[in-house]
Amino acid sequence: MGSLQCSNGGTHAYYRTLRAFYNWLYPPKSGYNLNPQDNPMLIVEPPKVEKYPVTAGRNPIGWR
Repeated sequence: MGSLQCSNGGTHAYYRTLRAFYNWLYPPKSGYNLNPQDNPMLIVEPPKVEKYPVTAGRNPIGWR
């Protein structure tokens, strides 16, 4: 994931997608007979995402 040319948020989106896929693939109920301890996402650290405060403007969209 270090070679991706996107923002931190984009990298985190890739991480979440891969984590969801492998969590679907590796449970015992998946029928693929894969060992859950072999899930490659167990050794991948999630990327750091900067947290920005959310502020509302004077008139947010959809509010009257």
